[in-house]
Amino acid sequence: MSFWIPVVLLTILSLAFLVRPLLRGVRIDGTRAAYDLAVYRDQLEEVDRDHRRGLIGDEEASAAKREIRRRAIDAEVNDTITGIAGRNPVAASVIAVAVIAAGAGLYGALGDPGAQDRPLAERISNERTRLAEGGDIDARIVVLKERLAENPDNFEQWWLLARSYGFQNRYAEAAEAYRKAAELSGDRPDMLSAYAEAVTLANGNKVPQEARLVFEQVRRSAPEEPRARYYLALYEAQQQRFDVAMTQWLSLLEDSPPDAPWVPLVRKGITDMGRFQNLDVATILPPDPAQTPTATESEAQPAELPQAIAALQSRLDASPRDYQGWLQLARLQNQAGDE
Repeated sequence: MSFWIPVVLLTILSLAFLVRPLLRGVRIDGTRAAYDLAVYRDQLEEVDRDHRRGLIGDEEASAAKREIRRRAIDAEVNDTITGIAGRNPVAASVIAVAVIAAGAGLYGALGDPGAQDRPLAERISNERTRLAEGGDIDARIVVLKERLAENPDNFEQWWLLARSYGFQNRYAEAAEAYRKAAELSGDRPDMLSAYAEAVTLANGNKVPQEARLVFEQVRRSAPEEPRARYYLALYEAQQQRFDVAMTQWLSLLEDSPPDAPWVPLVRKGITDMGRFQNLDVATILPPDPAQTPTATESEAQPAELPQAIAALQSRLDASPRDYQGWLQLARLQNQAGDE
């Protein structure tokens, strides 16, 4: 019953504002003459000034004054229009009934007087969760932080938070989240390696001593962990031990499956290192299976050479760093007698 008392009071108050003008009538006062006449006097004076300065001629001044005087007369006539708008109790009754019926119908369809109150914070949290589940990274980070505030020992939540920070290139925050995940995982090599990588990326992709020590710890417990192997080689390169870095990257490339996600990064490191040392990368870097010339290109018959050369040139336009492709192109052109 306590619910309906404020509802009835609010309905009565709303209706009072809506139907009051229709029950009492409204005085209509169109008095604007005083203001309008002052404006017209100013306009007449302005016309006289322009006439004295020679900006307008006699005929133009006379015509302008006639028009201004006509408008002044109209304003004085309209000033007499005042009155009271008529009362309309029928319209007031119709509005009152319509408002009550519409409100009752909507509440009957959507309302629930027995429902528990949902605080604003809960509604905001539910909306944020919905956004996070839809892929919103910012919302996901907030939701994960709220959950970790309640359960700080949840490894999976720390891991997800670290990855979310990584997606936004917030590597310092990602490193801290990975550190917590590594602790909760019992120093799993992959978690330690992810932590050290985030520290490195937060340091401008330069491997600091802290990260190097963690990567070496990972190598001792998991010698084949690819991320640690890659960054330890990068550390050697940054210390100008280029031969060591090249050897380690080539070893990692040899031990990696051709479709491993880190292979392009390793190949790029080898290529950049070879260029820096003025080495013939084609003699060092093993062929890339993804860019190995096709049988049609490598075994083209003399009559097929022009088409094979054109196809290979088109591919190299899209991948100009394909060293094996350039070598193959040179061989085809030499076979065709081109210089």
